[in-house]
Amino acid sequence: MATAITRQSQLRIERSLDRQLPQLPPDQELLVYRVAQESVTNVVRHAHAETAWLELRRVPGAVELVIEDDGRGLPLALPPLSGGLRGLRERALASDAALRVSDRAGRGTRVELRVPVGS
Repeated sequence: MATAITRQSQLRIERSLDRQLPQLPPDQELLVYRVAQESVTNVVRHAHAETAWLELRRVPGAVELVIEDDGRGLPLALPPLSGGLRGLRERALASDAALRVSDRAGRGTRVELRVPVGS
């Protein structure tokens, strides 16, 4: 996904993918993919960013996906979880995952997804 977006846009995507990720159930795997896809698509469409960073890693008790960009951040009038991200948040809650979107004060946006895993 990131490679195709990089080819089709001017956005550079820096990736950091943990090679020791635990196996996730198919619904959680799809959730991680959809959040990454929606987030990167939003960066291309709205952020006016030069670079996005996508990190997928194992943390204690969870798998964490973080997408950040160096764009203009969220518009003041826009609710933090609008449009496609609202649906993803609902899907995350149904999977006992947590989705957080935060504005980085004019320095871009950060999307964090934390998916719990069994021990």
